[in-house]
Amino acid sequence: MSPAEARRRLAEVVDNRCLAQIDPASLNYPARTAADIVHHLEEQIQAVRGNSRLDDTDRARLIGALCAVSLRAIEQAEGEARLRAVEHILQQRAEVPKRAKTNGYL
Repeated sequence: MSPAEARRRLAEVVDNRCLAQIDPASLNYPARTAADIVHHLEEQIQAVRGNSRLDDTDRARLIGALCAVSLRAIEQAEGEARLRAVEHILQQRAEVPKRAKTNGYL
């Protein structure tokens, strides 16, 4: 099976079997950060695991695809957390000279 055929088959499986069981409320999930995406993907993986209408091959294929996307989202979430930590440290360093000037040290 070619990659294009595999993608078409996966999309067909998702369209015909999985989307019918997705909770409409989850479609309005606010995805503002990579961590939000990771949380939503975890929910979807659980939904695929519990979908009895999928055969084992389709279930494995869907879970594999969702896990690949989840790994990228986890990497992005970790990068966002590191960036916030660096920004916090830089902000603290910028505030130190301001305090020193107002206290008469410089």
